[in-house]
Amino acid sequence: MTNFDQLMGIFTIPRPNGSRADQHTSLALQSWLRERDIPYRVHTFNHYPYFFECIGGFLVLSRLLLALAIWLRWGWPALPIAIIGLVGATVDQAFHIPLVTWPGRKRGENILVQFGPQDPIQELFISAHYDSKTELLDHN
Repeated sequence: MTNFDQLMGIFTIPRPNGSRADQHTSLALQSWLRERDIPYRVHTFNHYPYFFECIGGFLVLSRLLLALAIWLRWGWPALPIAIIGLVGATVDQAFHIPLVTWPGRKRGENILVQFGPQDPIQELFISAHYDSKTELLDHN
């Protein structure tokens, strides 16, 4: 029987998305799998750990600038401010094009492990998620 104390030590540290601890956890897990000759694949992707901060800051700044333009009666120059404020966050959220949230973009990775018998009669799927959920300002 395998002793999972080492594996639990890998998983039981705080690790916000994009942090060094998150990267350390991934490397330690891959090392643990290699030591036991368990085959795995790494799927890489981009993630944006400061997504909520960027969207929030953009919305606040664009709305303040629009309010200032209206208060000072800038007239037509206020129209591009309103359009940029509306389009920037909408494109980022609805179409997943990082116009506003690109600061802090990092490379993330998923570790995929598949195992099982060659000719299964029944199958059982087990899935685990080892990273931490990131919420507004939890990087501090």
